[in-house]
Amino acid sequence: MHTSEKEVEQAKHEMMKMNDILKDIKANNQVSLTCLLRFSDIKQDKFDDIMERIIAAFGIDYKDVNARIDFDMYVRIKCFTTHFTISKEELTKLWMRIINPS
Repeated sequence: MHTSEKEVEQAKHEMMKMNDILKDIKANNQVSLTCLLRFSDIKQDKFDDIMERIIAAFGIDYKDVNARIDFDMYVRIKCFTTHFTISKEELTKLWMRIINPS
């Protein structure tokens, strides 16, 4: 299978974006929510509207294109969405916010 020049350029472009993201993380210990949702497995098989409610339950404005989260928040979200290792108290609070955001 031969890789086209267009595919090579696209891969280079994506790699350069990832490089910028890594520099950004190292500098501020934060990452944009957009990048997190795009490049991590945190979203997996969840529908956009469900993921929006989950993110909002953690107190993050899902629609803010400038929203950023730190590593601790990433771990908390990951524990909830992927590893299912979150305390019972926090789990109850999160589900209440997901079910009834107001």
